[in-house]
Amino acid sequence: MAIKKKSKLKKERFFKRIIDWLIWKAFRLLVFIVQRSSLKTINVFGKKLGDFAFIFPNPRKNIILNNLRMAYGDEKDKKEQKDICRSCFQNFGRNVLEAIRYPYLTFDEIDNLINIDGKEVLDNALKKGKGVIALSAHLGNFAIIAAKLIPYGYKFTVILRNPENTNIGKEWLILMKKMGLNPIFDKPRHICVKKSLELLKKNGILFLQIDQNTKISRGVYAKFFKHELPTFTGPVVMAMRTGAIILPLFIVRDENNHHRIIIDNPFELLLTGERGLDIKSNIERLSAITESYIRKFPEQWWWIHRRWKNAKKIVR
Repeated sequence: MAIKKKSKLKKERFFKRIIDWLIWKAFRLLVFIVQRSSLKTINVFGKKLGDFAFIFPNPRKNIILNNLRMAYGDEKDKKEQKDICRSCFQNFGRNVLEAIRYPYLTFDEIDNLINIDGKEVLDNALKKGKGVIALSAHLGNFAIIAAKLIPYGYKFTVILRNPENTNIGKEWLILMKKMGLNPIFDKPRHICVKKSLELLKKNGILFLQIDQNTKISRGVYAKFFKHELPTFTGPVVMAMRTGAIILPLFIVRDENNHHRIIIDNPFELLLTGERGLDIKSNIERLSAITESYIRKFPEQWWWIHRRWKNAKKIVR
């Protein structure tokens, strides 16, 4: 039995390597085509890809619809939820293709395509000299924020999960570095923490998203769309440790495929001296901010994540 299991595992790993290799080659072909196409063309094509993904049955469609039911319940009917699902796929297609194309645009092109609301808020926060934690979510085309901020001289970086397909991960890394972005990977964790603290010490901007599912050992249960869910505590823990200012920072797609970075006023930590309670209460307040933006732009959030996987209970 043990020999059969080992043989089966070897076959599964072999086929996974083949599939990963084919996906990587397809991605490289996509990069080749997109980099030689106009923004108008890739946005039309990206939207069509989203329509294709919506029409044909796929596991992600079921995840999105289930997430919408969990989030909204009776607030939105089935038609509204399906419309959001379709728009989500369309935006996802456009986002991916734009993220491939943007590193090869000129400064002036990017400057005209992305506006910033609240730039003075960011500048004032950086004058404090303690660094800025940009609190955000998987909303809009967050992958292109760096293309706008870095050319203006901001020390901006993000924390990323190591990709399952290492070859595609390398391709994305090339694109990010083309924008001047040197991401911090979440593993090994001690190196991630060290590099994050170094960036804040240098008065940089650390971009953190708290809207994905996480292990409860790395987070706390916080209210999000009527449920208590494990939520990443990084922004609050880092701010408490360094004195860095937390700024809610989001990007949304406007008309004609222009984008707008929205920077809110500084988030004030409410501290009582009870560390555990302070982390939980402040994370819940930050989670409420992310939820408010998702409610404003529901079609632009990444509903494809299994966010409600470890829901603890419904909050009335």
